[in-house]
Amino acid sequence: MTSPTIQKELAKCCAVEITKAIKEEMGGCLFSVLVDESRDISVKEQMAVVVRFVSKKGELIERFLGIKHVTDTTSEALKRALVELVVVAVSRCCSSIEDFFDYVALIVNTTSSSCRRKDLLLDKHHRNLLAKLESGEMSTGRGKHQETSLARPRDTRWGSYYKTLLRIESMWDSVIEVLGIVQEDVRNPCRAGGLVHIMESFSFVLIMKMMLQILRITNELSLLLQRKDQNVVQAMSLVIDVKTRLINLRNHGWEPLFEESKEFCNANDIPIPNMDEAGQTN
Repeated sequence: MTSPTIQKELAKCCAVEITKAIKEEMGGCLFSVLVDESRDISVKEQMAVVVRFVSKKGELIERFLGIKHVTDTTSEALKRALVELVVVAVSRCCSSIEDFFDYVALIVNTTSSSCRRKDLLLDKHHRNLLAKLESGEMSTGRGKHQETSLARPRDTRWGSYYKTLLRIESMWDSVIEVLGIVQEDVRNPCRAGGLVHIMESFSFVLIMKMMLQILRITNELSLLLQRKDQNVVQAMSLVIDVKTRLINLRNHGWEPLFEESKEFCNANDIPIPNMDEAGQTN
């Protein structure tokens, strides 16, 4: 109990069990979500989340779910934060997706944990860009290739995951190089070598490409809903459009996704498993 890390793990385990008990109590009933601003003693803005439902006995029940830090406490900002938290919760239901984003966080932290590593990453990326521009592999244009740092993703800002994955994809060679250099630095032993092995796997590339497609669709909706000239009718049509695009992606998106992932792997010398042999083995 004297270790801060263990204290946080215990608190997290308690939160998971309590949430599980609340879900079991609710069953499959309809419920509403209440959110409100809740500033703590350090004057840090937070959002409190409560669920309200009617029990099997006909009693009105309210259960507190948790608190999340927010930068703005307007009703629009709280609603946006809640929607983004729902996307996070859904993705966490799949263990492979959860592992993927854990690896993404480790990759960002490892390559950007110090000014030296950040400078090294930027230098490698600039050198790679110049080489591609000189060879004609990449075209120039106003506003292109300007953002080159890896942004840390945050659960309360789901759009940050989209930005992070975009930059990992565009800075792929540089990230791999920096992780290799960090691994060889005996002064700072870390898991950089293991992260390179994970990145250079077909499964990592496939999930990255899939999440980029999904997040691109949801990010467009998020940006459009933040416009001040939107009305309820337009917002509902946007939601329906995004839902349709996601359904189409689920029903007809596998082949294009698979081909795009294979193309990326071939361009970066990443081995592609033989799916026919895998199917016969299973």
